[in-house]
Amino acid sequence: MAQQRITDSLATLFTTHPVVFWHDVEGEFAPLVDSLQLEGVQLVRLDETPALRIKLDIDRVPDQRWLIYSAQPEPEPTKDWLLDVRLRSKSFRADSTSILLEDLGLMKQSLRQHLKDRAKFLRAKDRVDRLKRLVLPTDMAADLDAKMLAVLTRADQPDLFAMLQKLYAGMVVDGMADLNAQPKAWQDIAVNDLLPAFWALVQAQLGYQDAKPSLRDLLLRILVTDFCRSLTGDAPRQLAHLVLPQPNLAANASVFVGRWRSDIAQFANYNALAQAVADELNLVSLMTSLSAEQLVDCMTFEDVELRVVQDLKTRIVAGAGANMDVVRALMARRRDGHWANALLASANERTRALAACYVALTAAADFFALKAAHATGFSFSDAGSAYTQYRDELFRFDQLYRHFHTAADAVEPMGWAVLHELCASIESVYSGWFIPQLSVAWSKVLEGPQGLLATWRLPEVTPQQQFFERKVLPLFDGNVKRVFVLISDAFRYEVAQELAQHINSRNRLRASLDGMLGVLPSYTALGMAALLPHQTLAYKEGANLDVLADGHLVASLEQRSDHLKAFGGMAVKAEDLMALGKDKGRELVRDQRLIYI
Repeated sequence: MAQQRITDSLATLFTTHPVVFWHDVEGEFAPLVDSLQLEGVQLVRLDETPALRIKLDIDRVPDQRWLIYSAQPEPEPTKDWLLDVRLRSKSFRADSTSILLEDLGLMKQSLRQHLKDRAKFLRAKDRVDRLKRLVLPTDMAADLDAKMLAVLTRADQPDLFAMLQKLYAGMVVDGMADLNAQPKAWQDIAVNDLLPAFWALVQAQLGYQDAKPSLRDLLLRILVTDFCRSLTGDAPRQLAHLVLPQPNLAANASVFVGRWRSDIAQFANYNALAQAVADELNLVSLMTSLSAEQLVDCMTFEDVELRVVQDLKTRIVAGAGANMDVVRALMARRRDGHWANALLASANERTRALAACYVALTAAADFFALKAAHATGFSFSDAGSAYTQYRDELFRFDQLYRHFHTAADAVEPMGWAVLHELCASIESVYSGWFIPQLSVAWSKVLEGPQGLLATWRLPEVTPQQQFFERKVLPLFDGNVKRVFVLISDAFRYEVAQELAQHINSRNRLRASLDGMLGVLPSYTALGMAALLPHQTLAYKEGANLDVLADGHLVASLEQRSDHLKAFGGMAVKAEDLMALGKDKGRELVRDQRLIYI
């Protein structure tokens, strides 16, 4: 761009003057003079050709145009052998600063010295090209410095927060943070004499200044400031000296940290650096006296999340189901935060584990609350009452127990001991109270002349052996063309209840849930046979006691499939059906009206 501008300017001068003198005192353009494309112009270098020779050549060829170039200052008139030629010629002046001003589109001539001071940065063409995309005509020195910093840090905009994110990203390698690292961009800032501009920008926006400022110290102060500002009540006194001093500017630190955490491309770097800072501060020991209420709005460090979990766990164990509303409210607020947000659970195993901590805590709080509601144990007036109570409410003990342990198992690989005490408490209540209490109460309605074992019938409850008659046949009577019966051995009622809820949360699908009174003895072979269409069930005499349905052996899958042929049906293993794929699976069941899977 500079070369073309010089060429155009010289060409204009040669339209009116045959001789042009160019004294390039600092020799800025010496490398490109020979490459200038000036038609009909003879280039002469004063440092290579004697002045008298030039004067004679000009006089001999009056129609020739001449560019006389020198890297030396213009001589005094009394010492100038070409004075007479100079007096009837034109002088040309060019300097990189003037060209840069024009190239960058800057309006302020007062920036000339500033551009000279930034010569190291401006020496690289690729940096200048990137700078041009950011510069505005009205920019002043501070604006230019910010944009040069943006170029060096590869930030999209001359925004301090964007630059800091890029710089701190350079302190994380393969997920490991090094607080003492000197990122390449930071070295470039130093080499190009822009460190004072950087720290001036930091001071203006964050109020940070130090006799020996560093990226490491700045990071500690930013994170500690955000941590202390988000606390309710007094912050640990050991951190007071790290809080940024000007409250109005300290607020910018929290804005920056919040933006950094929410940046999908950068939050992994944030996590690594925040943990390194927490370790440096020994934050865990500083938070031992802080409660979940004090920390509820603080998202700065992962250790905060573990401290909140620890506090809530202690309350759940101690409360034994009482006054859990406050605990639930605190958990709800934390679960929407950075460290345990379920939406980010796919990001890393620590986030998944922290999210699982709150699932476990929620299940435990509900489990103990349910236990408190039945503190006196269980008492059923009859078997029908026992059945109804379990179906409507008591199944939640089993369900919450499963929820807790599933979540706790997801936390265990992290090596955190935060749920161990709660695991012991849950197990004590479930195995030491719920199961024995329920067993005793259930036994009382089973035994005796009026007990369930005497008749094995419950009013309005379908016996398992009448499943086909009561549940499947009515579907065919309602003009359903094809019925699938899915049988999962030992499928717990509480799991079925959750599955029904999940299905009903989806579009186009509807599920209803009911129970049946199982067969006695309760084992797989008899239970599978009882679910088939039949009039009679019996045992075949022999060592195996194979089950017969209407006189047909139904012990194996093939035998059950043969039995179903009489009803326009078949039996198939789930894995075999799934292995066929959609098209072949449809072909398999196309001519069937009753499929047992």
